[in-house]
Amino acid sequence: MSVEFRAEDGFAVCDRDSVKILLPRVQPGRTDEEAEFEYPVMIGSLRSSVSLLGRVRPPMGGASALTEVRLDPAPALRQILQIREKSGSTATPSEYVDAFARGLLAVHENGMNLWEDTDFQVTVAAKTLVDAGLEVPAGAITDDTGRVLVASLFVQAKRGGVSP
Repeated sequence: MSVEFRAEDGFAVCDRDSVKILLPRVQPGRTDEEAEFEYPVMIGSLRSSVSLLGRVRPPMGGASALTEVRLDPAPALRQILQIREKSGSTATPSEYVDAFARGLLAVHENGMNLWEDTDFQVTVAAKTLVDAGLEVPAGAITDDTGRVLVASLFVQAKRGGVSP
């Protein structure tokens, strides 16, 4: 049985490994688009967190807003692998990182209080995966800088649970 996170109201949960990812606290980064995402994580009753950098881009020229969360640099990826170990997951490290990335997106799935349609993406540099001994997924979408799209999710704007 593979590891899978399912969306709940404001969090994602993996029942098999007793891991819950909560909505992140988002802090501004060093530039206008850069942001730091602090995702609280529960492993059974143990509290943890994952700090990830990324970017938030408002809608432009008819395109949706973009929220990108990056699984690098390497210490961020190690945090996710430590959660795998603490949970006792039997998934391979590559499987777990892939599932955890989808879990990071699943916390946003209900779109509560999103004022704009938003594309959520989780990316990682291919080099970061290789350096950590993980596989670059076969057929992975990469950009011209070598970033791999690990997971993506489009969420329609909702205000108070109602689509505009």
